[in-house]
Amino acid sequence: ASSEELKAAYRRLCMLYHPDKHRDPELKSQAERLFNLVHQAYEVLSDPQTRAIYDIYGKRGLEMEGWEVVERRRTPAEIREEFERLQREREERRLQQRTNPKGTISVGVDATDLFDRYDEEYEDVSGSSFPQIEINKMHISQSIEAPLTATDTAILSGSLSTQNGNGGGSINFALRRVTSAKGWGELEFGAGDLQGPLFGLKLFRNLTPRCFVTTNCALQFSSRGIRPGLTTVLARNLDKNTVGYLQWHCSSPLLQVQRPHRNTRACAPEPSFRPFLHVPTWDAECGGARTPSTAWASAAVKLREACLTGPGSGSHQLLLLTPPSKHCTGGG
Repeated sequence: ASSEELKAAYRRLCMLYHPDKHRDPELKSQAERLFNLVHQAYEVLSDPQTRAIYDIYGKRGLEMEGWEVVERRRTPAEIREEFERLQREREERRLQQRTNPKGTISVGVDATDLFDRYDEEYEDVSGSSFPQIEINKMHISQSIEAPLTATDTAILSGSLSTQNGNGGGSINFALRRVTSAKGWGELEFGAGDLQGPLFGLKLFRNLTPRCFVTTNCALQFSSRGIRPGLTTVLARNLDKNTVGYLQWHCSSPLLQVQRPHRNTRACAPEPSFRPFLHVPTWDAECGGARTPSTAWASAAVKLREACLTGPGSGSHQLLLLTPPSKHCTGGG
């Protein structure tokens, strides 16, 4: 239909369905709905750009976002290419919303020389008027999410950091489950080149619409032992751009497991181990020096045998037995 035919049909339908021409409330509401539809159809068909989009893709093409920035007076082929481009961008945005990629980059800059310069007699290069500004640390992290079900999500993250010429990296994998509208739980596994395997459990809970709490329990494994840790954060939204945090962190000492030395006469843990039991012993060459009582000597033999035979019942007691020497030690 030509533009004149469209205009004539629009006027005829407007006069027919105008709400002011109907007094019955039910007929008036129906006429108002039809009048709005006629007006929308005329706006689409009277514009050559939107009419071409409607002729090719129908109403679905008109609902696509991004047409407002498209140049006017395009051919149907150009409109088809533009629609396909907008559709690809829409799918990419939908994929990004599902994976929720997040990344952070932080850089530490040492600008001490800019405000408090060293004396020239201590500088390596004399006569230099430019301050030395250094980057002493840098941290990069990235994470993506993969929804598994309506409540379960897999999270893969990695980080790299360097400080004063020393650096390292780590990679973590986590499974998150939404338990309710107010909370979720997360189980995390990680590994890095500087630290051993990491196992963690994180819990999140909304206390009020503006207050929430998170708890993170972790076990860090290394060649030296196991280090447990607990972190609790209480946060409150002060306003739409400000959040206040109250953090409590607890880290236990390194839990070390000592293996018995079978080729020695007594167990010799590292000096840093506490508590320890000291049983004095004497050599026969001590002459007239005092010797331990029979009970102490028997206890020393039993403790040595326990150390030499290894763990038999589960947990270890950390023992330090003074081996016999050629000189008298202790003193009873």
